[in-house]
Amino acid sequence: DYSAAMVYNLKSRTSTVSSLSLFVSLVGLVLSLISLRTTALLIKNPDYDSFCNINSQFNCNEVLTRSYSYLFGVPVSVYGAVYFLVVA
Repeated sequence: DYSAAMVYNLKSRTSTVSSLSLFVSLVGLVLSLISLRTTALLIKNPDYDSFCNINSQFNCNEVLTRSYSYLFGVPVSVYGAVYFLVVA
């Protein structure tokens, strides 16, 4: 039956999209938590050298210590972690 095949195909696609969405959300959550951890370590020790402090062009320390990485006094990575927890 054609309609049964369409329903099966739709369910299959929905399952694939849901799995992909969950995977991307989990990756986003992990990256947000890594960023938050790095921010906390930089607050505790301004001389901390993070793993992504590669050179002057690619330097997470510079990004995470700027005022732009905070919104209402809270690190942006906190908002990211909450977002990805809700989406997942």
